[in-house]
Amino acid sequence: MASPDLPREAAELLHSASELLSSAGPPAPETLGQLVRLAASEVPGCSGASATLWQDGEPAVFAASHPDLAELATIERSAGCGPVTEARAAGKLVCTQDTLHEDRWPGYAAAALSRGVRSSVTLVHHSGPVVVTLSLFGARPGQPGLADQPLARLAGVFGGAARGRAARLRPAEVPPPGATGN
Repeated sequence: MASPDLPREAAELLHSASELLSSAGPPAPETLGQLVRLAASEVPGCSGASATLWQDGEPAVFAASHPDLAELATIERSAGCGPVTEARAAGKLVCTQDTLHEDRWPGYAAAALSRGVRSSVTLVHHSGPVVVTLSLFGARPGQPGLADQPLARLAGVFGGAARGRAARLRPAEVPPPGATGN
């Protein structure tokens, strides 16, 4: 069950993420790392997060709050199926209420379960050739309960700000696909 303060907490996260991403501070890899740490620590029921900035269909910048989530992202990309893949293709939020009963991506679900992931929500923002995904993971079924409107807006703010940062990156600042940030 989501916290009764979820709308307020989501609004605070949205505000913090907006400030973080629109600041003139660190480049995108560090910014994504800060965002996933913020989501993992501030979103009720979220035990970890990962984010990817995709350019022309390829992962350009990636960050995860835990090494297991970085491995899970690599497994999903290799398999070509999972919640991020579906969110990117459909252009909308993808929820997994209980990974144990997930039948859309059996291989991904098995890998997620072996890493303690029982639920997830993946937000996506498309803007031309740039796509930003933010995945929030829960260690219990039904968590994180994140399909609420304020968190969906987070993806839009996150995507717009990250797109602007990506446009300012020099190629040397973009780590190779599969590289992780903190």
